[in-house]
Amino acid sequence: MKKKRGKYIGKLLKRYRKALNITQQDLAFDCALGVSYMSKLERNIQEPSLGTIFIISSQLGIKASEFIEALENWEE
Repeated sequence: MKKKRGKYIGKLLKRYRKALNITQQDLAFDCALGVSYMSKLERNIQEPSLGTIFIISSQLGIKASEFIEALENWEE
């Protein structure tokens, strides 16, 4: 049975953001996204599009492929 990785997107996003000591507000601003949208992503209320993953990853200083790979390898 395949694990559903989508529910970990928010946790992973938050982990990367906190590792850089960036607030949700600052990351949202840098990505030209709303703060409430960023909050919804981190709480897994909303899933980002692939384009949004590219934008956020870039602002976090990583490749989108690195973010997706980390998601694929997520261990709780």
